[in-house]
Amino acid sequence: MRDVASALWYLHSNGIVHLDLKIENIVIVDGRAKLIDFAGVFDSKMRGEVILSSTTAYLPPGLSTKC
Repeated sequence: MRDVASALWYLHSNGIVHLDLKIENIVIVDGRAKLIDFAGVFDSKMRGEVILSSTTAYLPPGLSTKC
């Protein structure tokens, strides 16, 4: 769990939000959890533009209505 939290902290501190965070998008490699599937991301540094390819059930409420 710490690996996932660390990855999310890194992404968020760089203005990136992983929009498809679910158990299927976490893999274990050499005993460490890794986030995968960055097809759906939100980059706050790109004037709020959203690249959507996410599982809509896992989107935040404010974004799920824009799909």
